[in-house]
Amino acid sequence: MKSLARSPFFGRAYGSYSPTQLLLIQNAFPKVGKRGVRLLDPFCGVGGALPGLVANGYRVQGIDINPMAVALADLRNPEHLTRKGAIRSALRGILRKCPPMPDGTSRFEQGWLPEYLAVWLRAYGQAICKIVRTDHESLLKDPFTRVLSYLPVLCARNLASYSASDNASWPKAGGLLRTVDPVPVLIAGFDAWMSYLESAYKITPNGTLTVECADIQSYKARVLFGSIVFSPPYANRLDYLRMFAPEAVVLRQVAGVDILGLSRFLIGTNVVSKNLPDDREVRQLPKSARDALVAIRDDPAKASASYYYPFFANYAIGLYRAVTRIGEVLAPKGTGLAFLRDTPRKDVLFPSAEIVAAALRTSGCRVVASAEVVRRHIGMRRKRTHTSLQGLAQREWTLRFVKAR
Repeated sequence: MKSLARSPFFGRAYGSYSPTQLLLIQNAFPKVGKRGVRLLDPFCGVGGALPGLVANGYRVQGIDINPMAVALADLRNPEHLTRKGAIRSALRGILRKCPPMPDGTSRFEQGWLPEYLAVWLRAYGQAICKIVRTDHESLLKDPFTRVLSYLPVLCARNLASYSASDNASWPKAGGLLRTVDPVPVLIAGFDAWMSYLESAYKITPNGTLTVECADIQSYKARVLFGSIVFSPPYANRLDYLRMFAPEAVVLRQVAGVDILGLSRFLIGTNVVSKNLPDDREVRQLPKSARDALVAIRDDPAKASASYYYPFFANYAIGLYRAVTRIGEVLAPKGTGLAFLRDTPRKDVLFPSAEIVAAALRTSGCRVVASAEVVRRHIGMRRKRTHTSLQGLAQREWTLRFVKAR
């Protein structure tokens, strides 16, 4: 069984903030007074930056469109420490109500879960309803039942059967069954989770954390935020939902959450069939982005017009729309920090940072500082094709912005 001792959030770092970025966030948003400042992370992912901001006294709101990432981010809430005894007691009662596992040893499975384990996880969700006297549709609405539902998601990579694919960040179904009995896995996961929270919050923080599954492009904020930090998806054609496939399988069994069809709504989705860009929205993009799209579309290489153009155009439109909304929910005189990456398509370096800067200006913000971080990341060599991604090196940026009065 894969160890949970170091951190219960293992194996899900891709797309999160780097150690250098976390340090920049801590420096940009130092400790605040008891009242706190409302801070938004609109692409919070698994929430790697959230505990440090909560510890610094901020009232943090994290949102993400990915329900599996939201589950893991929600488990970083310091309030769970105050309910440690109640959660442990409820977990024990739930596990006693779950069916016993069949005798057996580890073996190779063709799918994500053997049928008996899928049945057990469904029974686990039903047992939560019986213990706390609620219905299945309300599992993720109540904070207490939600955290009990999310615990198996935290342990998903010790429950599901998967193996490495051609892309290291995309697990695929099938592999050695990691456990015959999920009970000790969940108990070990609970202990590792609580140890993590105790380490992250050595003293009771003044800040608070709320996490919500939502799309920033259509997000209806109830309040304005004094600070915002974000790192949007890159235009790298990676399916950020597929990276969480083991977690998605477990969450579906426990709580009935189905992500079918969600991929087409992601910024940077690689679903382009019947998802062509709107020419009117393309014309709203900054000239540098429009020029890059023309160069990508007119390139004689295969699929330039049929795939790569709509992919990059949809990415640019979604990014522009999302960042415009981010600027709109920033309070007057509010400050923000953004981490971005310009991604290449052959000899075209797609100007994501300029798209973000233009969107911020549209919503009344101005960029007060920018820094080019690195010129690396040429690409990974793929096992099947034995070729590497060619073209310009990727370019990373840090932008600091402020909202006008």
